[in-house]
Amino acid sequence: MEAALMHQTAATVPARWRCVGDASRAGRGQQLAGVVRLGAARRAASGALPVLRGSRLPGPVRALVSESESEAAAERAADGAVRLFVGLPADAVVSDGRGVSRSRAVSAALRALKLLGVDGVELPVSWAAVQPGSGAWFEWAGYRAVAAMVRDAGLDLRVSLRTDGDALPEWVADAAAADPDVLFTDRSGRRRVGCISFAVDELPVLVGRSPLQAYEAFFRSFAEEFNDLLGSTVTVRQIQDFLV
Repeated sequence: MEAALMHQTAATVPARWRCVGDASRAGRGQQLAGVVRLGAARRAASGALPVLRGSRLPGPVRALVSESESEAAAERAADGAVRLFVGLPADAVVSDGRGVSRSRAVSAALRALKLLGVDGVELPVSWAAVQPGSGAWFEWAGYRAVAAMVRDAGLDLRVSLRTDGDALPEWVADAAAADPDVLFTDRSGRRRVGCISFAVDELPVLVGRSPLQAYEAFFRSFAEEFNDLLGSTVTVRQIQDFLV
């Protein structure tokens, strides 16, 4: 993902597109699917954490979704300005998730951004990098290191949890190769490589687990790993309801 200046805008409309091959196909207010967005922002001046509302995600993740529009509007009014975020490249974390690529350069860039008055940075989190195998083990060392650098630079962090395209773990791609019906298919019969069909959401097509169970394990692992940073360096802002 190329570095790009990003403005925090008004409360977004929850995306209901599972996978979109072309961004232009998404309607206004919609974001590309296959991405779970977690906005990181400093705690409000009152010290209160955001109030989150339920989504259609399974299990305990259901309670961790998004702030109400009124609270988001109140926070923006209190800030008195549009917040500016800069996107970090997707390869800031190495492909196996174990470390930071060019860590010195990343650290120096974060300090420079702080001096320029940038509010924070955004980093996509690849499912493939953190769960290379089908077991319950996740590798968060690289993303933890980036979060620590962002914290030390005095910036906020906005994280996107990617579950589509090249972010699909190899074991998921292997399951799709063995059974093409796992992939999303449009009305013309064309399959979307890298996009799991919502038709199999509850079927045990991924090494004995359903896609919903696999997503939940990914989300839950993130929440557990970054629990000590949630509310300070990282604050859950919203999780897109892409499970139609």
